[in-house]
Amino acid sequence: MRMTSRVDHLVLVSNDVPTTVRFYADLLQGEVVRLAEFEAGDFDYPSVVFGDWQINVHPVVTPTQPRARDPRPGSGDFCLWFDGAIEPVIEHLGRCGVDIELGPVPQDCAGGPAMSVYFRDPDGCLVEFACRAGAPR
Repeated sequence: MRMTSRVDHLVLVSNDVPTTVRFYADLLQGEVVRLAEFEAGDFDYPSVVFGDWQINVHPVVTPTQPRARDPRPGSGDFCLWFDGAIEPVIEHLGRCGVDIELGPVPQDCAGGPAMSVYFRDPDGCLVEFACRAGAPR
């Protein structure tokens, strides 16, 4: 039996929450929202929502519990899948002013073979965009 069916959210720790939120909202065309569970407290962190999953962005110093044992900006490393070929993804990154650090390169991802590009967010997290089209089999 599979224990999980999808990712609900990622939490990224940031030195500059508004910059990181805007980066992901613009790059991935997500909606910026405030989490209702935090609105009743003295703190209020934004999330970037993409349909049924989201990226939550927390500052380095946060009263949020539970949290990672040693939260640090730039320590994230994750991959997002895209439909179609890698070329439009590369063009989109260029239009957004994002420098590609590596790629396109073939990769073996959990979803199968992919062509991937790697870049960094404003805090230095490593982000991989992967596409099935054009991947070696």
